Amino acid sequence: KSDVMLQIFKLIETVAPTDVNILITGESGTGKELIARSIHARSKRQAKPFVPMNCGALPENLFESELFGYEKGAFTGADQTKIGLFEYANKGTFFLDEVCEMNHSVQTKFLRVLQERELRRLGGHIQIPVNVRIISATNRSPDTILDDDSLRADLYYRLNVVHIHIPPLRERKGDIQLLAAHFLKKAMVTTNKKKLQFAAETISLLESYNWPGNVRELENVVERSVALCNDIIILPADLPIQLQQVEPNHERFDSMSFKQARSKVIEKVEKRFLVFLLRKHRGNITRVAEEAEMTRRNAYRLLQKHSINP
Repeated sequence: KSDVMLQIFKLIETVAPTDVNILITGESGTGKELIARSIHARSKRQAKPFVPMNCGALPENLFESELFGYEKGAFTGADQTKIGLFEYANKGTFFLDEVCEMNHSVQTKFLRVLQERELRRLGGHIQIPVNVRIISATNRSPDTILDDDSLRADLYYRLNVVHIHIPPLRERKGDIQLLAAHFLKKAMVTTNKKKLQFAAETISLLESYNWPGNVRELENVVERSVALCNDIIILPADLPIQLQQVEPNHERFDSMSFKQARSKVIEKVEKRFLVFLLRKHRGNITRVAEEAEMTRRNAYRLLQKHSINP
């Protein structure tokens, strides 16, 4: 629901039906491949293959044969013809993860394939036509890609027709509770546990943590907490120790006005006070409203505002 993610979703809807190449940047664990798959699923190529390739996972001597394939007898051990991943993605989408890890000699050949829309397998002589949309991803910032010479400039501009940057989770903390609830539902299915929910203090710790591993780390933390929880409420004690040591509700004031800071403090006190009254009266809204000296209608409005389940 964060503004930056809503803008990304809007951009995906705009570019998905086209065939332009896309470069996705963002820290590890932010969901770059998920965005790439989302683009493919909304494109006119959706019925054709989505083929991912991690450029940092293959040894340099195997990279070219995996990418372009090889003919029988091309090298020792090549006892049959094998099509490469790029050819397999024909008429579909090819996802180059960690594209900056591709060595320069392969970059040169890959650029030629993109320009000519044809490839030649290792040991082969026939030019094979290919029609592939390229989505690339890297955890490096666009400003440094050309400076450190990790990508050839002509290849970079060929891949970066449209740029999508996914912000780290610490910069969109309003999404943490939504994502945690999503991962909680998934974890309850795999562990066969039912009706689990987070304590308010647990959510506060999740929202205060810096998440260096981003969304992937959040998913792992929720999965671990569900496995360790022996009650229907996931408490701070069920979280990893590094989250338990976080000071909750720590705010950065350099990016907000006094009015915004005051509003945040009021909201947090409201939420904590409501949770306190709900526990005290075991979810009885009438008694909560009476003690808080407000109408039931106002009590329900505040509960909805703070996403509190009585």
